[in-house]
Order: sequence, then C-alpha cells, then structure tokens
Amino acid sequence: MDRPNPVRFRFGSFEADLSTGELYENAAKIPMQEKPFLLLATLLQGQGSVVTREEISKRLWPNTHVQVDQGLNAAIRKVRFALHDDANAPHFIETLGSRGYRFIHPFEVLRWSSGGPSTSGRGGEIRIAVLPLANTSELEDSVISRLMTELTAQLGRLHPLVQVIASESVPGYWGIQKSIEQIRRELRVEYVLVGNICKAAVGNQVRITTMLLQSGDRSCAWAETYERGPEQVCSSPEEIANHVARSLKNRLLSPAANEARPSKPTFAVYESYLRGRYFWNKRTPRDIAKSIEHFEAAIAQDSECSLAYAGLADAYNSLGVLNVMVPRDAFKRAEAASKRALQLEPNLAEAYVALGLSELALDRDFRAAEAAFARALALDPNYGYGHAAQAYLLLAQSRLEAAIAVMVQAHELDPLSLLINALLAQMYFYARRYDDAVVQSQHTLELDPHFPPARTCMALAYLASGDFSKAVKEAEEAVDAAAGAPMLLGELAHARAVSGDREHARRLVMEICDIHQSAVPSYHIGLTELALGETEEAMRWIERAWDERTQLVLFLNVDPRVEALRGNPRFEKLLHAETEHSKA
Repeated sequence: MDRPNPVRFRFGSFEADLSTGELYENAAKIPMQEKPFLLLATLLQGQGSVVTREEISKRLWPNTHVQVDQGLNAAIRKVRFALHDDANAPHFIETLGSRGYRFIHPFEVLRWSSGGPSTSGRGGEIRIAVLPLANTSELEDSVISRLMTELTAQLGRLHPLVQVIASESVPGYWGIQKSIEQIRRELRVEYVLVGNICKAAVGNQVRITTMLLQSGDRSCAWAETYERGPEQVCSSPEEIANHVARSLKNRLLSPAANEARPSKPTFAVYESYLRGRYFWNKRTPRDIAKSIEHFEAAIAQDSECSLAYAGLADAYNSLGVLNVMVPRDAFKRAEAASKRALQLEPNLAEAYVALGLSELALDRDFRAAEAAFARALALDPNYGYGHAAQAYLLLAQSRLEAAIAVMVQAHELDPLSLLINALLAQMYFYARRYDDAVVQSQHTLELDPHFPPARTCMALAYLASGDFSKAVKEAEEAVDAAAGAPMLLGELAHARAVSGDREHARRLVMEICDIHQSAVPSYHIGLTELALGETEEAMRWIERAWDERTQLVLFLNVDPRVEALRGNPRFEKLLHAETEHSKA
C-alpha cells in the first residue's frame, strides 16, 4: 500500500482540503480558482521547505514549455489575498528572492490519504495512553519502567496519526488509582493500554498481559499474553515492546509496512542512556552533570549508540542555556554530539532537535534550525520536545502567537512533561500574559514542587506584575532547588534590584562573578544593572552575552525586561543584527 499523504491542513483560522480543492476560513468556504489552490497545496506539501518557482511551474502547468512567470505571480497574489497575507510582512507564505516560496506558518494535519488508520479520533488521530504495568512479580519496578519507555517509543513510531503520551508523562500516573474515564478526560485519549506482569503458573516464567481498552466504553479492543523468563524481560524489553507494537499495528492500522529501524543497544547500554535521560529531565546543573556521566558511560560501552550521543547533545545544550558553561563552548559540544548521532542514525528525531537548538544559539542560523526541526517532526510527529523547540524558533522570530500555539501543541502531546509545562509558562511571560504564566507555573509545580524552571517563571511573572515580595521568594526557591545555578542566581539578583534591594542585588552580582568567573550569566547581570539604573554597564553585559552566544539574546525583541533600552543606539544595533540573522 502507498505511503499515506496529508490531505487536509489547519493553519491559523484556515483549513485547506487538498482532496476537494477547498479552502475554509473559520468554517466558511473561501472561493479560490484551481491554479492558486494548487499553488497553496504545493507549498503546504513542502512542509516548510523551499519550493522553487520551477517546481511550482511544473506542477501548475505540466505541459507548458514557455515562460509562466506572469501566471505564477498572479497565482501567488491570489493566494495571499485569500489568506490576508502581506508579502512584506508574511505570516503564511515567504518569498525567497528568485528562488521560490516557502509556507512558514505552523500547521496541523487533520486527515491523511488512504493507508491511514482505520479508526478516527480528533481529525483522524488515534491517541493512546500507555499506563504502568501492575507488577506482582519479583521484577524490580525499574525493569517495568524500562519496558514502559520502550513501549511508548515503539508505539509512537507506528504511524504519523498514532499519538502516544510520551514516556516522560507516564510517571505522573505511577501509584495513582484513576478510572479510565478520568484518564480519557485528562489526557484526551481514545485508547488506554493497560496490563500486568505476574509469576506464571508453571516454571520460573513471568506472564505479561496487555490489553487495549477503548476509553469511551471501556471495552477491550485487543489483548495478548506473553510468557518469558525473568532474565529475558530484564535484558530485552525491546523484544516484548516489538511484539506488542506489531500486534497493535494489525488492530489499529492498515497493513502498510513499517520502515526499518536501527538495531537497539544492549540492556546495559540502554540502561545507562535511560538513567541519563532521567537526570537530564531534572534540569539542575548537578543533575545534568550526572546525565552526562551516564550518556558517556553508554558511549564507553557502545561507541555507536546514537541515542546516547543525542542525549549528550541535549545535556550540553542545557548547560549552555543555564550558563553553567560559557554558552558558546557548550553549544559547540552539543553540535558535535548531535552530528555524531546523525552519522550513526540519520533518522533520529532527537538528534535533529538538539542540532537545531545548537545551530540557532551558536550560529544564529534560523534556516538551519528550521530545517532541523521540520526534519525531526517529519520523523516523529509525536515528539513533544521537538514541537517545543520549534516554538522557541518562532519566539526568536518575534512570532509570539504562533509560538504559543505550537507550545500548546507540544503540551497536548506530552501533558505531564515538567519541562514543556514550564516552557509554556515562559511563552506566556514573553507574551505579557502574566496571569496565565503564573497559573501555568502553578500547574507545573503541582507535578513537582521543586522544579526550578517553574519557580523561575513564577518569579518573572510576579516581578512583571509588581508583586516584588512573591517574586523574590520564588527566585530564592529556584536557587535553592537548583543548588545555586549561575543563571538562577542572576534571576535572583535582578529580582532584588527591581524590588529596590540595591545592596543585596550588588552583593549577589559580586558573588556570581567571584564564584563562577568565566561562566557568569552575563545577560542577567545586564538586566540587574539596568534595574539599578546603570544603562551603559547594562549594555556592556548584554553585548558580552551576545558575543558569548547566550540563548536569551535571541529573544531581545520580545523580552519585557529590556523595554527601557529601546531607543538606545547600542541596543538597537543588536536588535538590527538579530533581525538580519532571522531573515538570512
């Protein structure tokens, strides 16, 4: 069977149905002639890539061997008119000189061509929650956790329309007794995969039973039982996950063949990798350092473990963001690790996301980052962190509403991810939606009361709202939770300065510079100096942050904390340079 293709798209207030040639705005049909619609369809199918004028001409006028420039120009004008788009400040279609055009707005695929899933959820999607297996065997819970992680990953690769709640979300349901109805409402899933693992009646085997329940009526759509030796479960969780995924594929999907995947690492290597991911998700300097130790241990055991290199890239990107290392040095290491991962496994979504983030911060290469994120999401449409990275790119382009929309999509894919929850709160802060930022941060802290990024964003929102005492308290909580991370000390110094505690703010800046020396949070020291009324000193530190490739300088144009610098020639020069990079 042919590979399914997207045929109905949603972008902004519009929907385009390629199978019928119809365009809708807020459910109202928009008249459009055949050629302009075919042009729009061609750009949508390009999925963010550049489509040349020659390619468009061949699609619109396949049997014409003369110049069609005038017709093409007329068609693009009609598409822009229908979308209320401006060629000089485009939201949907970008002109790339004489090369061609690109569709630049985030979109959602609502329906695929034949070959897609045989059942339909929201817009044809199938959402599955994988819940922890009830364990009454003698196997340790860590073994069950590895099996769950593998199950989630393999089910997520079944088909672009099968959306699986990511493994980071699953721990939120460990030890919690919830009804299928509650899970359906909270995670918005059509199916729930449940099961148990117990000692078999005969011999030294363990029995693994898995069932796929329809969340609406709790009926059993599929069930299977496997018996394995305990050592097999411990050493080869991927074998069981493969068996489950293949069986479920026959139940949920048409019989299209899966693409071949690279072989899995051994149990010991994979365990080191998973430990690395566990510590990386905690987002403190100490834990990220531990994650690097585990990723490097995996690589020491298997020098071709692409997942470990991708994890290493994520860890170094995080050290750069947190200013634990000089950002430029951290992002270079992340770039090298992600490229090595892609040499080993060219279709690894995690590596493309890490590469895009490092290229964005290190080289301010917006085009390369955009291409990397698009490739990652084409490989794994369910990768929540990939959508979050794409939202960051949109934020750097000052496209706030689009950034929030994409981050909301990331949150829907992985609703219990601490990081994505905190990043959504951060998006609200940059959009000056401070009440929403506080509420979203509170939701994150309900999952983990000590998660530093949530405390930090809460402090930012309170500070912007003028509630200085709460802002300082939250900033202090973040510093305590992250064991004095340089960037969070900078956040606290800034909060102290804004609240009028000049002496304490000065003392913190001196402490930061004394303890951390070369890897100081230059951007936050600049913010502190600005709050203290030292504009020239603030600019010196922010320019240093620019040179060091601090990630936050990418968001200068939307950061509420630097409003007082607008009109300053040195600041405007940085804004101009940032704008030029985004257009390059």
